Amino acid sequence: MTDQQTGAWELPEELVMLRDTVRRFMDAHVHPLEEKLDHDSVGLPREQLVDLQAKARDLGLWALQTPEEYGGAGLSVLGQVVVAEEAAKCRMGAFFPALGAFGGNPPNIMFKATAEQFEKYARPIIDGTMSKAYTAITEASGGSDPARAIKLKAVRSADGYVLNGSKMWISHAPGADWGVVYARTGEGRQGISAFILEKDTPASRSAASR
Repeated sequence: MTDQQTGAWELPEELVMLRDTVRRFMDAHVHPLEEKLDHDSVGLPREQLVDLQAKARDLGLWALQTPEEYGGAGLSVLGQVVVAEEAAKCRMGAFFPALGAFGGNPPNIMFKATAEQFEKYARPIIDGTMSKAYTAITEASGGSDPARAIKLKAVRSADGYVLNGSKMWISHAPGADWGVVYARTGEGRQGISAFILEKDTPASRSAASR
């Protein structure tokens, strides 16, 4: 909206309220926690993160990017920017805004999943009963142009598919219950498929790098 006297653009009132809510949350819950973290810490301990996320859900600061028809807040892009700006005002803000408090958003491709896949994998994230999932795209050969960079192959077998290759720089992979892995099943841009990979899948392994 635009100020009638100055002509300057201003945030709509509902987004000002949202901004102030996030700001108070950061001051009351996030900043006190980060003051106690070791200087080389890569995130909150699991129990502290769960507690912080519960407080965010109580305030409605949850599943903000998830469309309303799937049980999320359906926040506009501008609203997401307002939240992101405030959530970034912490030590790990560039990588873990609000120390990971504002979760509840499954990988976007899950909104195109089958109903069975969505209820099994995405719904628990939206409900807050399962941690974040990861999205595995980047490989050593590159990440900004997946159509050319993806080398990991998926080959059909009697039981489904066998994935052969590796990914890197995958946020949340070590602690996630599952993730979406992009693999090559054919040539060119149309030859890339997405696979749901559960944590305990035989022969799969993730390792944190620091």
